Amino acid sequence: MGGALESPAGTLKMPLYPASAAGPDLREMILGSEGRMGVLTEATVKVSPLPERDDFHAIFFPDWERAVTAARRIIQAGLPLSMLRLSSAIETETTLALAGHKTLIGAMEKAIALFGAGEEKCMLLIGFTGQEAIVKAARKQALSIAGKQKGVHVGRSFGKQWHKNRFRSPYLRNALWEAGYAVDTLETAVPWSGTQATLEAIERALHTALGNFDERAHVFTHLSHVYPPGSTCYVLRVKKHVTRNTQHGVLLC
Repeated sequence: MGGALESPAGTLKMPLYPASAAGPDLREMILGSEGRMGVLTEATVKVSPLPERDDFHAIFFPDWERAVTAARRIIQAGLPLSMLRLSSAIETETTLALAGHKTLIGAMEKAIALFGAGEEKCMLLIGFTGQEAIVKAARKQALSIAGKQKGVHVGRSFGKQWHKNRFRSPYLRNALWEAGYAVDTLETAVPWSGTQATLEAIERALHTALGNFDERAHVFTHLSHVYPPGSTCYVLRVKKHVTRNTQHGVLLC
């Protein structure tokens, strides 16, 4: 929230302000420079008490359309969420494959298929953080909204695993790099009305562009940073660097 920076030009003091309507924000510029502007010698940080409850859940939907409708209605209901991530069918399949525990995952998939979440299923991870009563009420309302779109609630296990391992993806990315795969993420924000068309266009363009070079890519999408009028779409592509004289490379999951 404030501090001091030592730079070749001298010392820069950043006073402590709880908020400001003026811009640009000097503190954000300093942090964004990642050390290029100087060395932080003092820092004032904001400390918040631990929440009474930190709850993360997974819900599976029969298809993307129902999943997006549920996510949109949950956000537009104004529920106090700490996170929401909606995976496409391909990302859901990839996530389950990378989770390990093949027998347990297989049993779970058979069980939720009985409720309509089959091959095109999409996974919604949703988090509630705060006071016990607030978390309980928000969870109840969110699950009610999800249920109206045929969502199958599978409890906290997947949510807990995501919360535990959410910062480990760079290790997988680095391993793929070392194996010769290119990993990249495209991000854009769109209104809810344009979500489906935008994602289809991006994924189609990636497959088409890489196909012209005889490349096969593993492309999948998720929505996060969601807002009442729309969401941020993240499209991840993984491809193998190969030549026309070698075998095509794909990410096997």
